[in-house]
Amino acid sequence: MKRKGRLYYVGLNLVVPGLGQLAKGSYLSGLLFMVSSLLSAAWAIWLVVQPLYRNIRIMLEGAEEQIAPPDIRKFLFWILILILIWCASMLEILLNVPKPKDDEPAK
Repeated sequence: MKRKGRLYYVGLNLVVPGLGQLAKGSYLSGLLFMVSSLLSAAWAIWLVVQPLYRNIRIMLEGAEEQIAPPDIRKFLFWILILILIWCASMLEILLNVPKPKDDEPAK
């Protein structure tokens, strides 16, 4: 079986953070990166969807409550956390997967 290079694992990490670690055999760090990135993405989406759902409910019920927009700062904070997790995952792959050795030069 041919040994896979860095580019293979980096490509997997571009799809989902932690997927390259799982393919490499680092199951704990792969699961940690994958779960943390999925949770931060889900929380960022929730921060947008929940106020919109609340506003739609207020409008349909005809209540006199104040309609509030989503807090974009919290959303951007969690998107930044997701990007940092992605970068840490890439850095971990680049530091822990050795470079393929070049062929010996002919003498």
